Amino acid sequence: MLTAMLRRLVCLAGLLLAIVPSSAAAQGEDSEWASSSGGHMAFTTSDQDTGVSTLQFVGADGVQAPPEVVTDGYDDPLIALGARGDAILVWYDDDSRLWARYRPVGGVLGPREVVADGVDRDAEAIAVGLDGAGTATIVWPPEKPNETGGLAIVTRSESGSYSAPQAIAAYRVFAPDLAVTDNGSAVLAWRQTRSPKRPNGDQVAVSTRPAGAATFGAPVVVAGVQRNPSEPTVAANDRGDAIVGWSQNRDDAHSRDGVVFTVYGVFRAPGGGFGRTVKLNKTKDMGGPWAAVTSEGRMVLGWTDNLKRRAEVRVRSAAGVLGPPIRLTDDLEENSNLFPLPYGRGLIAWADRDPGVSTINVAQATEDLKLGPAQFITRVHGWFLGPSFATSPQGGLVTVPRPPLRTGDAIRWWRVPLQP
Repeated sequence: MLTAMLRRLVCLAGLLLAIVPSSAAAQGEDSEWASSSGGHMAFTTSDQDTGVSTLQFVGADGVQAPPEVVTDGYDDPLIALGARGDAILVWYDDDSRLWARYRPVGGVLGPREVVADGVDRDAEAIAVGLDGAGTATIVWPPEKPNETGGLAIVTRSESGSYSAPQAIAAYRVFAPDLAVTDNGSAVLAWRQTRSPKRPNGDQVAVSTRPAGAATFGAPVVVAGVQRNPSEPTVAANDRGDAIVGWSQNRDDAHSRDGVVFTVYGVFRAPGGGFGRTVKLNKTKDMGGPWAAVTSEGRMVLGWTDNLKRRAEVRVRSAAGVLGPPIRLTDDLEENSNLFPLPYGRGLIAWADRDPGVSTINVAQATEDLKLGPAQFITRVHGWFLGPSFATSPQGGLVTVPRPPLRTGDAIRWWRVPLQP
């Protein structure tokens, strides 16, 4: 599942992304997207003038389904896709209720379903994932006094049956990231505060669920308060390989803002737990990471300094060997994500920026844990939201360079022939 890690921009004090004016944003419209391991893609557009959110689904063969209205309450649904091409969307409303709609393989969106009442809307803590059998995992923060609600987790079967909620105790939960693999295993990480006595003492905690298990295990803190971690990123595969990554900062009198940002991660091998903390970046003052894990366990990891428009990448072998840091670009699109992708030995895509034009490229990991030459994909003129990508064993890399901003916008989709 690529959704969450490809959707977010890292935005930290000292590494603020440049703000680019947008005519679409002025009209109150935005978009989210998701892709599946089967090569499917889906997009939502939310129109702030009408309050209508619309789903646009693209099959692994590039066939686009007719747009479907999701909700009309000025909501911003999150999307998760399954490997077979099913989808689930979740959102909360002004009455702090959490809703979901499921779209079966080859079908259309089903009715609205109430997942929970009393959701803490201020925690930015809703997450959703969908496995290869159509079972969804939905995470949210219950609304409790003094931000003590922790997290609640349910599963929804393909037939629409919900499990009893599982409660995870935590204080002041913020911005969880969820990776649900095709075989149903899952990794969930979030930022929390250690205790009310130390309201600024942030930690990153992680909980995991093996394939076939009904619930998540006891949380483990992987980044303590001494690290001052940001919100985490997770990625995982069916085999059991996983990463939890984050950025953290420390005082530095020689840096431009008096602090320097560094990227760290912890890794898990199949059958084991998360190991020691590893510093990932070599280039100074980086935020991230973005990550992808191939089915064989290789990882592609990247981080950025958007103010200086530079990005760095490392490749990690299935045996746990980290390749050398590689400077990916010094001409990064100012508001761009990186896009690690779990295909072959691993890929990474990105957008470079020249005045008025974004150049989208991809590079493949090599056997010696480096990157091959950059391969040009396309150019996009003007400001845009995107690009977006999917990969699948059948089709390799597919892309939509300019995701839709409005319902009915054309979706330009094609397969990218990867160079050897």
